[in-house]
Amino acid sequence: MSISFIDAKIINQGRALQLELDIIGQRKIGVGELAEYRGQPRKIREVEIAGDGLLLLAELDNLQQVSVPVSSFLPPVEPELLIDNIGQLILPDEKGHLEIVENAAVAVGQGKILEKGSRTKVMPRLQSNSSLKIIDAGARVVSPGLVDCHTHPVFARNRADEFAQRLAGATYDEILENGGGILNSARLTRETSLLDLEKSTYRRIARSLSYGVTSLEAKSGYALNLKGEIKSLQVLENLSQTLPVDISPSLLAAHALPREFQSNRKGYIDLIVDKILPEVKLKGLARSCDAFCEKSAFSLKETAQVMRKAKALGLDLRIHAGQFNSLGAVKLGAELGALSVDHLEEVSSEELSALEKSQTVAVFLPGAALTLGMQPPSPRRYLDRGIPVALATDMNPGTSMTENLPLMASFGCMQMKMTVDEVWRALTVNAAKAAGWTRRATLRQGEIADLVIWDFDDYRSLPYHYGINLVNTVIKRGKLVISSATDI
Repeated sequence: MSISFIDAKIINQGRALQLELDIIGQRKIGVGELAEYRGQPRKIREVEIAGDGLLLLAELDNLQQVSVPVSSFLPPVEPELLIDNIGQLILPDEKGHLEIVENAAVAVGQGKILEKGSRTKVMPRLQSNSSLKIIDAGARVVSPGLVDCHTHPVFARNRADEFAQRLAGATYDEILENGGGILNSARLTRETSLLDLEKSTYRRIARSLSYGVTSLEAKSGYALNLKGEIKSLQVLENLSQTLPVDISPSLLAAHALPREFQSNRKGYIDLIVDKILPEVKLKGLARSCDAFCEKSAFSLKETAQVMRKAKALGLDLRIHAGQFNSLGAVKLGAELGALSVDHLEEVSSEELSALEKSQTVAVFLPGAALTLGMQPPSPRRYLDRGIPVALATDMNPGTSMTENLPLMASFGCMQMKMTVDEVWRALTVNAAKAAGWTRRATLRQGEIADLVIWDFDDYRSLPYHYGINLVNTVIKRGKLVISSATDI
């Protein structure tokens, strides 16, 4: 939807804020109520469109903030879909809570949440609508669509041979030094056509969708040159137009030092900073920039150089940090306002303190720790400090070959000592924040209608009943895309 701001003024003797918008070429007016204020007449300092285009945020001179849903500017939306007979409706929020509403329903119109909650709250709105499509949830659990906030789905062929090498005792760094690991994937990905990459990536993301993932962050990083990184991001751009999954694309050119730059580290960093990043920004192919800060990858100084250039170009930031060594990348990410810092097996107390003072999400990747035979990191010291925690698959060919995000919830509970409520937030609202989406995975009014109906009647079953696909139905933007009788 094309929206631009025209004007704003305070009306009704200071009790309301009137906003005027241009919505697809038409002038529309909406009103937001103001809290009572007995000081001097208030003035409007700033108005911005936020929340993925769903909210107008106005700041007044007394620092009061007013949010007005864009939906208030539009004619009332008629419900088109009702999900009824919900046994338990899961409602996470950004303040660390998880509400479970029993005997619930959700009403959807124009791909957005219109109403949700108990049936006594939702049903009166639907009495006069005879064209309503109804899905009977059968007393099952319904949740927001899951968000996988750390994936590497664009690569050519798997690395099952390296999996066997690790079982025989080879370490991650030894495999990398012998031309395997990321460098092996880089060679194969460069040689593979865009069409073939698109086909294999389609299958992986479609498999994620089958596990209830309706939105995911996805990285490049398995080409390590200008042409290949652009090709990988183009794959994601193409698939975002064909798959019923929202993709938040990240440039990860700083994943490993390619073979041709083994004796010229500065040359590769210069290539990323001077050519790859500007080209990606010009083409609009990435929302964020990632880097792997590790002894076997890039130093803290090199990571900072890439991150600062990306930030100057207006890209969001995220960092692979603290997987094998605590090098300061977590603190760097926190100081630069990164969306997330990811892995976190080795993080110092100083870095943790810096993260606590930021809005950055701590993303844990238990599949990678399991594959590498590492002790799973503990999110507890993050959670106890109020740091938002997310879980993700780290889907990649070398260290976490899985698309099963619900399995990460099982690992979160059984290996990392998270509670059931914590893992649900880690797969929904916190993961959405880490991927760069606001107003997603909470089922608030006006939010996109991404929902999953699960094949269980107790929300605690997701981490408890592990290893199988428990998805019954997936709804993306109000459209049925997977059901128990339908394949993608």
